Amino acid sequence: MEKVIVVRFGELWLKGKNRDVFVQMLRESIESRISGIRNVRIVQKRDRFVIYAPKRAINRIKAVLGYTFGISWYGEAYLVKNRIKEIIDGVSEASKLDGFVGKSVRIDVHRSFKQLNFTSKEVISAMLSKKASLPFTMDRNSDISVFVNPDADYTYIHAEKIVGLGGMPYGSSGKAVALVSGGIDSPVAAFYAMKRGLELIYLHIHPYKDSKTALDNKMDALLSELSKYSGKSRVYLAPAYLFEAGIIGTDPKIGVVLFKCFMMRLAEILCEREKCDAIVTGESLAQVSSQTIRNLYISSRMTDRFVFRPLIGFDKGEIVVVAKKIKIYEVSILKYRDVCAFNSKSPTTSASPYRIKKVYSERKMDEIAHETLSKADCLDFENGAPLETL
Repeated sequence: MEKVIVVRFGELWLKGKNRDVFVQMLRESIESRISGIRNVRIVQKRDRFVIYAPKRAINRIKAVLGYTFGISWYGEAYLVKNRIKEIIDGVSEASKLDGFVGKSVRIDVHRSFKQLNFTSKEVISAMLSKKASLPFTMDRNSDISVFVNPDADYTYIHAEKIVGLGGMPYGSSGKAVALVSGGIDSPVAAFYAMKRGLELIYLHIHPYKDSKTALDNKMDALLSELSKYSGKSRVYLAPAYLFEAGIIGTDPKIGVVLFKCFMMRLAEILCEREKCDAIVTGESLAQVSSQTIRNLYISSRMTDRFVFRPLIGFDKGEIVVVAKKIKIYEVSILKYRDVCAFNSKSPTTSASPYRIKKVYSERKMDEIAHETLSKADCLDFENGAPLETL
């Protein structure tokens, strides 16, 4: 029996006349991630991809699929011809290869291609008639399932069904700038934005004298982890010292709100440069002083772009759960200097929009934002590693 990897589409199947566009984007996403693996062929079917690959490459490909958005589930499968006898023989052989001999097994048959000359019930009935010769015991209540899926060309037999990330193919919903800090929240927000198909350009504002120090302290590892989900990504590392110098002498209570306004303006300028339509942040309503409804409103006024806040209704515990699930948590909790800690004594939870606008203008923050971005370093990451060094 020939072994393949089956990749089932997620909600792409719900799309209408433009479904093929999304499916093609998913295919291109997979192909770009496995381009370094030789002798791999992807065949597109009605509701799935079938990946033919050398045995040595299967685990490597499956690892990539685990980081690819747009997939409902995936797994290794055996191919047999669409004849009941060959299906029964195939299930028997698959059970031996997968270590199910002598065990109770649930056989789950679903005939995708209705034009075949047999039904799902007829396959089950034929297997029951041969149950004495099967190397396992058929049991509909078993926790072990073998899936039998007769389709137009072959019958797919598999026990493996790995849940995918779901969502939309990366880049299918447009492009956005994601504000990413060294904490837990913003990487999780970036994950959810990517899951809905946004291609992200990352903007990180660091408190160090140079970008290399920021990378060496933590950001290299964090951005590398995020790039596993995007395949390719770009990050701008901008220094905070110009902003810090610009607000010397201002009221410490409004420092954090001023900084949030400054970040939004930086993101707006970067959106223009990178042709992005939106901004993504890791803000959660009322989690900290700068994330009250009044202060979020003030910072949002600094941009004409749509601002996505995927975590707006999450509490910290829920965010931590997701961070651990997507393997970002351990990197996110590494020690890192907080760029927001420079001027945050007794921060206001309800800043005055008029006052913030006045101070922002008097301190020429727009000019500082443009100068800050001119001093930013730009790096590209791909599949878990930077493509260059500073």
